[in-house]
Amino acid sequence: MKLRDEKGFSLIEVLVTIVLVSVTLSALATLSASIIRGSQQSQHVTGSITLMQDKIEEFKNTAYASIATGYETGIKMDGTAGGPYGRAWTITTVGDAKQVDVTVTWPFNGVTRTRTMTTIIGQ
Repeated sequence: MKLRDEKGFSLIEVLVTIVLVSVTLSALATLSASIIRGSQQSQHVTGSITLMQDKIEEFKNTAYASIATGYETGIKMDGTAGGPYGRAWTITTVGDAKQVDVTVTWPFNGVTRTRTMTTIIGQ
C-alpha cells in the first residue's frame, strides 16, 4: 500500500492550522478588551459632560448674587451620591459677568481623568 494514495491531513498541516487559529483568537480577544475599555471611557466622558452641563444650567437658574465656588465628591452621572465622579466649580468675576469653570474628575484604569467646561453668566 502506498502512503501517497491516502486521504487526510498531515501532522504538520494540523499543527499549522492550530497555531493560526490560536493567533487569530488571541488577536480577537485583545481587540474585544480594547473595545470594552473604549466603551467604558466613552460612558465616563458622556457622564462628565452631563454633570458639567447640569451644573451650568443650575447656575443659569440661580440668582446672580448666589453663584459661588464649590465642589461635590462621590457622585453619579445623575448628580446623586454614591458614584465615582467629583465635580468642582470656580467662579471668577469678569467685568459685569461671572465666568463659571466646571471640572469633573473620575478614576479610570488607575488614572484620574478630568474634563472642564467654561461659560459666562451675566447679571
